[in-house]
Amino acid sequence: MRLIEQIITLKHCCQNREEELRENLGLTVSEYNCLASFPSDRTVSGSELAGHLHISPSRMSRVADALVRRDLINRTQSGSDRRVQHYELTSSGLRLKNDIRKSLEECEAGLIARLSESDLADIEKGMSKLLEAMTLPD
Repeated sequence: MRLIEQIITLKHCCQNREEELRENLGLTVSEYNCLASFPSDRTVSGSELAGHLHISPSRMSRVADALVRRDLINRTQSGSDRRVQHYELTSSGLRLKNDIRKSLEECEAGLIARLSESDLADIEKGMSKLLEAMTLPD
C-alpha cells in the first residue's frame, strides 16, 4: 500500500473513532472540536477560538450559542468592546472536556497495548519524520 493510501486509511480510522465518541457524547463535529481544543484554565475570545478551529467568526458564534445553551461554556461581553465575546468552560463543560481527553487516552492505550516496544518506537520515529516532511514549506 502506498504511503498516501496508508495516511488516508489512518485518517478514516481516526475519524470513525472520533465520530463514535462524538455520538456517545451527543456533540456535533464543531462542538466536539471546540470543547476538545478549549483551554481548561482560562477565558478565551471568540476570535481566538474561531482562528484555532479554522472557522468563521459567525460559525464560531453559532457553535458557542449551542454550547452556552447546553451549559458547557459561559459567555461574557468585553467591557471595552461589545462586539468581543469571551468564553470559559463551565464545570459541566470541564467534565465533558476531561471525558473526551480520557476517552482519547484510553484509545491510545489500547493501540499501544497491541504494539511491541520496538514497533512503537519505529512508529513514533516515522510519524515524527512524516510530520516534519509535511510541514516543510513547499
